[in-house]
Amino acid sequence: MKEGDLGRVFLEHLVMAVPWGIVFLVAFFVAMLGIKQEVKEGIEFGVSSAISETARFAFSGHLAGPIKKHINEVVEFAAKTAKTQLKDLVHDAQVKMDLKELIEHNGKEKQ
Repeated sequence: MKEGDLGRVFLEHLVMAVPWGIVFLVAFFVAMLGIKQEVKEGIEFGVSSAISETARFAFSGHLAGPIKKHINEVVEFAAKTAKTQLKDLVHDAQVKMDLKELIEHNGKEKQ
């Protein structure tokens, strides 16, 4: 075979392959647009499902009881701690003196 014949065969096959390549690219881009929309809808569905399931679980009865119990325990602990700290503060000699001076000073200003 001559070199000219090989070049001509190559060009003929290239010319036949170009339209099929264009068809393939068009089909590929159409498919990508469809897949992109499906992925977007899938993500939106996943997010909305996660939110609704979380809300349903949070407001279900079997979870509300323990949460309420823990909140009550936290409030009781905070109240006991505050009571102890206030008692210690009131019984502190320096604080008593400061309060006494403050009361006397305010009483003199009002007269």
